[in-house]
Amino acid sequence: MAEMSAKRRRDDESAEQFEIKEETCKSIRESFEELKIEIQIANSNQEKAFKLLVENQEQEIQEKIEKLEKRIHDPDDTKLDAQRTFRKLFSLKSSFTDAISLEDGSTRVSKGFQEFGETWKIHIQRNQDKLGVLLEFCKNLDFDDLRQFALVYEVRVGEGYNPYNHDKSEILCYEEATHSLHELSWSDVESIYKKNGNLTIDCLIEIRKMYADNWKIFCPFDSNNQEFSDVVLNVGGQKFYVLKKYLAMHSSFFEKLFDGESKESGIWRLHYWEVDPIDFQKFLEALHGEFRAVNDSTVETLLLLNQFYRVRNLITRCHDFLKTTSKMTLVKKAVLASKYKLILLFDKCVQEITTMDEIREIMDVEKELDLSMTKSLLKRAISLS
Repeated sequence: MAEMSAKRRRDDESAEQFEIKEETCKSIRESFEELKIEIQIANSNQEKAFKLLVENQEQEIQEKIEKLEKRIHDPDDTKLDAQRTFRKLFSLKSSFTDAISLEDGSTRVSKGFQEFGETWKIHIQRNQDKLGVLLEFCKNLDFDDLRQFALVYEVRVGEGYNPYNHDKSEILCYEEATHSLHELSWSDVESIYKKNGNLTIDCLIEIRKMYADNWKIFCPFDSNNQEFSDVVLNVGGQKFYVLKKYLAMHSSFFEKLFDGESKESGIWRLHYWEVDPIDFQKFLEALHGEFRAVNDSTVETLLLLNQFYRVRNLITRCHDFLKTTSKMTLVKKAVLASKYKLILLFDKCVQEITTMDEIREIMDVEKELDLSMTKSLLKRAISLS
């Protein structure tokens, strides 16, 4: 009897366990079915979201195409693009390791920086309990008289997360003179020096306009050329008399701009106020094949303008000049080569690098090196180590 009772209990337990397992399996099947439904819904939603994303991307692409087409045929819209392209921006950055030892009335001067054909220097000068930051730009032999620059600038003093910033200001800067940009209290200088071990000055500058009465003109495009022109370009209030066909033959920008315009003789007027007329004069001279127009004073501006005007052979002429004739520093050539994608020139500059300081300076100035150029610099650094 005891054995039968034990067997019955085991059978009851087995039956109970079977029922539990069956309920568990049923629950799992139901959960699986629910999960399948959720997956189907998710896939459906994902498909809808993907279709919506594709539709949005197609719409964005179409809008971009329409904007590009408008820029090609609408001079005013192209003009807005030019405003972004023609900005002459640069940074002058220098560290003064002995600034803390400056006595009253004494001055320290940075090395010369080559930017847009000019040589610029930063001065720091102590005046009792103040330290002045000053800017100098040197005489350019391409101009017979002293010039003036309208500049917008911002001064950053010190490094790290909290540099002492000076708000943007405007200044009329004269050649062969120093101009006050900013003034620090001596206590701030001591604080910065204690934190960083030096005094770093970073001047962010934009050249808005240059004023000069007498500059070297190799090819005149003034009213004396009116008889041989069929279009007048009004740039910064100055008129340039040129031929449409000649511009269109050499520049894809002017080719598209003049496309569909009347071929009859007459004056076709354009208004471009963003470009400095002195720069545009040099650009037209280079476009018309004047070899003297490409020089150390103009080559950076020509490369900048050519990003917009796209003269077919000008990039080659600038490249060849920098490679064979230019007196610019090796670092400056490498920076220009990087910025304007002059690959062969950049490779040549890298091979001529002899110090790690040159590599550091290139990487410090040019923040947007592409991958191949970065690899080239790193390989050169390894070979020098």
